[in-house]
Amino acid sequence: MLAHDEHMLAHDEQMLAHDERMLANAFKLNIFFNLIYLMADSNDITQQVTSKTPTTRVKDPKKVAAGQALQRKNREAREAQKKIQEAKEKELFEAKAKIEELESAKAQTADTPPAKNVLTTTQWLSAISIVVSLAGIYYKREEIKGLLTRPQVPPPAPPNTPVDVAPRKGMNLMD
Repeated sequence: MLAHDEHMLAHDEQMLAHDERMLANAFKLNIFFNLIYLMADSNDITQQVTSKTPTTRVKDPKKVAAGQALQRKNREAREAQKKIQEAKEKELFEAKAKIEELESAKAQTADTPPAKNVLTTTQWLSAISIVVSLAGIYYKREEIKGLLTRPQVPPPAPPNTPVDVAPRKGMNLMD
């Protein structure tokens, strides 16, 4: 379930990033076309051909109603799309909060060691070996003290006596 939520979260983030890029591109195009329009108007030196007096014209009520219906339909579609986007953002926010909550719960449970075991087996063995080593040093302290206080005299060298070397048996490679 968590993997699915993460997948949906990543998908929603990608969709939001795509929408933002599309909106930025549309904004840039709008500015570009407005600049072109303004430049075209500023360079136009011709006079207006149509008359400045308004003309009265009768509008077709069917076309007006159709235009209003289309406008209403588009507005409702935009509002529905906006609601869907807000719902997705809310769902995304809740999913992020849920993931953070689960991660913090995991971190809290991982940080607290079990209370019933104070020391692990390895720690107990280490402590016991230290105690045994100290006890051994305590009982051998006289020998250690004697070794440390006795002057270091090298042992006497044995007298030089000739060593009998027996001839080798087998092949002699040097011959």
